[in-house]
Amino acid sequence: MYAERMASTARLSVPRAMGTAEAPAAVPFGRSGRQSLAVPAVSVVTRWAFYLYVAWIPLEYPDRTLRFDLGTLMGAVFLATTVLSFRACYRRLSAPLVLYLVFLYFWVASWVANGAGYQVLVRDSFLRLLLLILVLWTSTNLLKDPRVFRNALLIVLGTCSMLALLQVSGVADMYGSGEGVSRATVLGQNPNRTGRFLAGAALAAVGLALATPRPRLTTRAVYGVSVALLCAAMLQGGSRGAMLALLVSLLPFALIAPSFGARVRNAVVAMLVMAGLAWGALQSPLMQRRIALAESGNLAKREVIFPAATGMILERPWLGWGPVSAYYELGSRISRGDRDRRDTHNIVLELFTTTGALGGVPALLAIGLCFIAAWRSRYGIWGALPLAFMVQMLVANMSGNNLTFKLYFLFQAFAIASM
Repeated sequence: MYAERMASTARLSVPRAMGTAEAPAAVPFGRSGRQSLAVPAVSVVTRWAFYLYVAWIPLEYPDRTLRFDLGTLMGAVFLATTVLSFRACYRRLSAPLVLYLVFLYFWVASWVANGAGYQVLVRDSFLRLLLLILVLWTSTNLLKDPRVFRNALLIVLGTCSMLALLQVSGVADMYGSGEGVSRATVLGQNPNRTGRFLAGAALAAVGLALATPRPRLTTRAVYGVSVALLCAAMLQGGSRGAMLALLVSLLPFALIAPSFGARVRNAVVAMLVMAGLAWGALQSPLMQRRIALAESGNLAKREVIFPAATGMILERPWLGWGPVSAYYELGSRISRGDRDRRDTHNIVLELFTTTGALGGVPALLAIGLCFIAAWRSRYGIWGALPLAFMVQMLVANMSGNNLTFKLYFLFQAFAIASM
């Protein structure tokens, strides 16, 4: 039944409209097995602007002359094109989106209540947050088309595979972590950030392979090589959090499937990837060194940051310390001479130190509703993939602050659209 749903969705007939892209006659099958009502057509310009935005997400380049990264600029271009497909892009307002708007309101309120300092930095952060929330709204509606959903997955996989190939082939920089080790990275990115991109792409490859009915041998080989390449690049980067997030997020594939046979197949695929990643970590001197540091209590200053951030929350529990101001306050509480601001390295601590409970609770509820949407769609045409994306996001955010991480907003859009 699972394969039949995927095949039937791929064969949906498509009407053509003058000046518009191909639009599906219906959105994917829901849990009831019945087709939903027809959706408005999407402009070719809007659809390709969305694809370009997705393609640029992993290609962040920190050493730039522009104020905003190209991914953010492409997001702005995509939003500008949504006027050509207004009904299609803004037809549905999801509950997580409303909660994120509530969070943004208290984000601004916290900034005002804490003195409205660092105006330029706060302005840039506000624009990034607003853009991500609007992109979440529009992309969720676009991803209701299963072909747009699939194309977006393929773009994420292709772009991240290119990053991995550059790194594995030696076209990479060395990033000093301050722990006596050097880690490979690409385009000057932080290796932890790159690791999250690579882990997300590996999940996309596994999900696409399992969601494709009766894939050809060459298709399986391409997905298999992609996963191996992505995992090899992750090991070179030495991101413990990204590797743990990938290992945990593979579990939904192994545990969830519409039939016993599919469950066995998924479990074999997931276990092979997990075993290969674990074996690679044991063979990598970098990963062995990083794991040994963690066992000795060295968590890249998180062992100092977490208690300090918790103390800040207890002092100002309702509206927090304000955007940007919270970073400088945290930096002043940690004795390290080379930085005057510090990141919390945890999404919960980030939300509550910045906006307090009034802003943090709505944001966490929004993420929770995305997780529930992914869970409810676990037997849909995309199987456990949206749930695996959300698991990766949650696990990675326990050791990193990824509040404005574009890929994770895309994961949330995948989760909402999969219902």
